[in-house]
Amino acid sequence: MKIAMLVKNFVTTGGSNRYAVELSTRLSRRGHEVHVYAQGCDPALIGGLIFHRIRSFRRPRFLNSFFYSLLMMVRMKNSSFDVIHSHQRTIYHHVISIHHPCYQIGRRAMGIFGKFFQIIKLLTSPRHLVYKWLESRQFKCRPLKCVIAVSKGSRQDILAHYDIEPSMICVINPGVDSKKMSPEVTRQHRADIRKQHGLEDRDVAIVFVGTEFKRKGLHYAIEAVGLLARDHPSSTTHLFVIGGGPQEQYRGLATRLGVGERVHFIGLYTHVEHYYAAADIFLLPTLSDPFPLSVFEAMAFGLPVVVSRGQGVAEVLKNGHDAILLDDPRDPSRIKAALVELSSEQRRRELGRHARETALLFTWDRMVDKIERLYEEVIQQQAPA
Repeated sequence: MKIAMLVKNFVTTGGSNRYAVELSTRLSRRGHEVHVYAQGCDPALIGGLIFHRIRSFRRPRFLNSFFYSLLMMVRMKNSSFDVIHSHQRTIYHHVISIHHPCYQIGRRAMGIFGKFFQIIKLLTSPRHLVYKWLESRQFKCRPLKCVIAVSKGSRQDILAHYDIEPSMICVINPGVDSKKMSPEVTRQHRADIRKQHGLEDRDVAIVFVGTEFKRKGLHYAIEAVGLLARDHPSSTTHLFVIGGGPQEQYRGLATRLGVGERVHFIGLYTHVEHYYAAADIFLLPTLSDPFPLSVFEAMAFGLPVVVSRGQGVAEVLKNGHDAILLDDPRDPSRIKAALVELSSEQRRRELGRHARETALLFTWDRMVDKIERLYEEVIQQQAPA
């Protein structure tokens, strides 16, 4: 098959980007001709792929998204690809993977005042208008054959906001690299990373991975660490924060809570597995997330995970068996209680062992098998009668 992969950044930082990298790489290894259309890439990832750089201004982001979509439509319309698979809000594709919650301007039930303020927001914000148009168009473009939702919750989110035929939406969970994300890596990097940040063997390290700090619940994670330090002064818990975004307000929060020296902001980090290796617990109290890849990655490392019940990955987890699920991620006291439970090394090992067993059921190769079959169906639908 000749496949076009549309993703603005072909890198391994960020869940949707990593999803596109893993899918493209594995399809290429299976003998398919994969063309990547991106604005930026990590050169180390391009081997075996055909890369097309899309040049456009980067800021503001909403115009960047708009022009990327227009450029892709122009390039794809008269192309000879068997399958055009998008991972962005584009307006010309056969298959689109939805990695994020629906933009909050779709068809949503609300009162008269809510509708009024929504109209005002749209009329006064070009950003909202552009994103509204792009998100609507991605489901209505003429060549669209299938929408891939990364979880059942994501599928319901799409159906709640847009008039789309339910049969067009299939659920395919992301996967994990069981070799790269493995306890074997722990022995190589754990001591080095912990020493770099001044952690001793007895210190408990928590890792948080997410690029949208507000939506991913970083505020509540830091508050929980603050409560833990206040109520259990003898505990020595540290929090590694991996991901891009404004840090000032979160650094300030950590300082006000007296845990400024225990919260380490790492920023975007290509080899996030090094920090999984250094950690004892994974925490992600996200407010909404279709299916964060970082959860599966941490589980593959054998880390016990504390995550929100409302996110997509919780659909395949069992509370108390392979994860601790938070009913309300905005309640720092509940997060603290989970961290207290995991202060027991025996409990961490028990939960971590089951977590890895679950993660190994969801590999990238298994995901690619399903998408490959989906591509074959898409090609059949396009064949002339």
